[in-house]
Amino acid sequence: MTQVFIGIGSNINPLKNINLALNELTQKFSELIQSPIYQSQAVGFDGDDFYNLVVSFHYPDSLANLLEYLEQLETKIQGQIASALKYRSRRIDLDLLLFGEQIEINEHYEIPRSDILKFAFVLKPLADIAPQLVHPTLQLPIQRIWQNSALKNIPLIKID
Repeated sequence: MTQVFIGIGSNINPLKNINLALNELTQKFSELIQSPIYQSQAVGFDGDDFYNLVVSFHYPDSLANLLEYLEQLETKIQGQIASALKYRSRRIDLDLLLFGEQIEINEHYEIPRSDILKFAFVLKPLADIAPQLVHPTLQLPIQRIWQNSALKNIPLIKID
């Protein structure tokens, strides 16, 4: 079993769509660890604020199968919205952040995902649920990365 961490975000009916994703993930992976939800401004475009969180669970199968499952779940919630735009409003966005200690970068994905070190709305919730987890490439605990990062100065609003 591999411990995985998934970033979840939404800015279209965010609580509804995040709950849909969490329900699906909980049905498939019963022991889901969930961070608080944080509200932050849209990045890269003008749009409504995003709600973001990180979840973790143990996955018994391959990286390829998990990526396929996440894509199918996104499509199920998002619908068949074709867009090449990376930065846009979304019903749901599911990003694989970490797959155990695996390091792999190719044209389709990067593990660990670089967004961990780029965005407060990814790093902070990850630090909330896995403070002692060691980042596979930096070889530092996630909490220490958060504490030493300028990202901690970016405003995030914790949603209760």
